[in-house]
Amino acid sequence: NMGKTYAEAFLTNRLVSVENLYVLEKQKERIEFLKGEKFLKIFPEIQADIFKVDLIILAVKPQDSMDLFKQISPY
Repeated sequence: NMGKTYAEAFLTNRLVSVENLYVLEKQKERIEFLKGEKFLKIFPEIQADIFKVDLIILAVKPQDSMDLFKQISPY
């Protein structure tokens, strides 16, 4: 929910366009929900080219952070 809040605020304040906003979501049902919310670029797993972006916001629950850090450490 926190990540969605950030994304919506960036879009509302025109800090980023919907075409340039990438969302990482691992839960399939949440992906479908986000598509219905007009998010265009939703990925179920980290891809190397995601690190070519200007800004990455990690909005994860504390208990999920170590797993995320392990996934991104090769990059």
